Amino acid sequence: MSNLIDRRTLIQATGASIVAGSVKVAQAAPTTGQSGGATDDLIVRKIPKGEDVLPAIGLGTFITFDLVPGARRDHLLEVTRRFWAAGGRVFDTSPLYGMAEVNVGQFASVLGINDKMFVSNKIWATGEYLADDRQAEDSLRLSRERLWRVHLPEQLPLAGKLDLADLARRYKMSGGYIRNAALRAAFLAVEEGSSLTHEHLERAIRMEFREIGKLAETGALE
Repeated sequence: MSNLIDRRTLIQATGASIVAGSVKVAQAAPTTGQSGGATDDLIVRKIPKGEDVLPAIGLGTFITFDLVPGARRDHLLEVTRRFWAAGGRVFDTSPLYGMAEVNVGQFASVLGINDKMFVSNKIWATGEYLADDRQAEDSLRLSRERLWRVHLPEQLPLAGKLDLADLARRYKMSGGYIRNAALRAAFLAVEEGSSLTHEHLERAIRMEFREIGKLAETGALE
């Protein structure tokens, strides 16, 4: 029995739509919180480079969310739940915030909001990397690789090796473009009746570059 999925199933699974040949993802715009309070009056801002519209106020995690493993965290989970229910979508964290990153990730998993939240992170250079941008570049590359893994539809069967580390190294794409390219690749595979291959990803990336008028598949796409 084939493990392949059809176009309708992929659309239902990813919340994507095809508009003028482009793959777009429906953003979960906050409307009404779980507590029943209306959030239509939220102050929102559009990200300059992209199409995401986000609430202007985010949740900071410095010091407060830095709790050692084993410490009580129920109150922080409740803070996160209420913030989300009220329409909050942006979480600010950093690798230098101790366990804050880990705790935010665990709370998001419990609440089932991993693929809906917007995380504002930071890059730091320390020790021997001071005044050296290699650590920052490595951090960005690893972030791009993680984004590729997150946005590949898990329902779609894979064929061969997907070298996501290579894609992250060669293509300096921001999260929105990685998301679109991943979904483009998935639809290419579905339309061909095949499993997802690395070639599908390469083709989808080229399509993303061409759509915004890039003459070459190099440079930044953000």
